[in-house]
Amino acid sequence: MLLLRFRRPLGLPLMALASCILFARCGSSAPEPAANSAFIGSYQGSIQAKGTSSGGSYDYTINQVTVVVKAGSNPDELSWTIQTPLGSTDAWKATSRGNQLTIPRQTGTDLTGDPAIYEGTGTLTGQQLNMTIEAKDPARPASTNTYIISGSK
Repeated sequence: MLLLRFRRPLGLPLMALASCILFARCGSSAPEPAANSAFIGSYQGSIQAKGTSSGGSYDYTINQVTVVVKAGSNPDELSWTIQTPLGSTDAWKATSRGNQLTIPRQTGTDLTGDPAIYEGTGTLTGQQLNMTIEAKDPARPASTNTYIISGSK
């Protein structure tokens, strides 16, 4: 049996090196998911639309709605669209904090292609996404539009 002997004991430095490598590997696990990762996905559900316009009031529901939520450019930012049998919306932005969504005031187009100014809030409870969006038509400032969107993954 061959024994190697060194002038200085190497046991302690080798143990220190091995510990560093071991702890470095343990610490380099997959990065933590972004704050908004729980929201990302497709939600199937409906939209309840309520409002008033120069022609009176309305209250109807659109079924077979898909809300597609994707990651935004920042860790707390999301991009989302609504797809219905009537068409799709522009991609809108939202920010997330915990299970809460904030949809900042932004201009986009509605399902009919008309411009609208949107803002709202939302929550994610388990796999259930609920949003309430207020929309204004720039051409009809007196009109009110509320969209209640509900869907699950």
